[in-house]
Amino acid sequence: MATKNITVFFTDAGVPKTGLSPTINIWNLTTSTLDVSAAAVTEVSAGSMPGWYNYAFTSYNYDESYLFTIDGGAGMFISVCDRYKYGGNESYEEDISYEVWEEDNTTHTTTNTTGQLLNIITAVLVNRTKIDTAAATLTVYDSDCVTPLIVFDLKDSFGNPSVVEVCERTPTTCP
Repeated sequence: MATKNITVFFTDAGVPKTGLSPTINIWNLTTSTLDVSAAAVTEVSAGSMPGWYNYAFTSYNYDESYLFTIDGGAGMFISVCDRYKYGGNESYEEDISYEVWEEDNTTHTTTNTTGQLLNIITAVLVNRTKIDTAAATLTVYDSDCVTPLIVFDLKDSFGNPSVVEVCERTPTTCP
């Protein structure tokens, strides 16, 4: 879970409105449940930021979709046409960056995806490798140190198989 700050700006006839006691309802579209019911929304700072209010949604899940309504309150404190605000969790920049940079690499197994290619690059850099002197090949293993991921033919400066003067490594799939 993550925390998503939901900010709202209240006015009354176009003038920033301070001193309200708004409440928020958050509906989870993914699970069809009301996750937050009539929770208090806090005024940011009446002096320096008049009209701004904030709610810290601490059970926010980047993988789920939400709708929210904020009620500025009834009575003489705010006009009816300015009372309600609404929104959802559109794909904001921080949501997208979180999904990309915090993604677990074990989920990237589809061939030729960027995630799978990054896993192979990482494997070549850090996993076990072994040179077979008889076959003049270099094998890069998976993180279990047993399963071969890539096998390279090792060649000298003339293009002949070699483990002594290695000048080139080519995947065994290359001609």
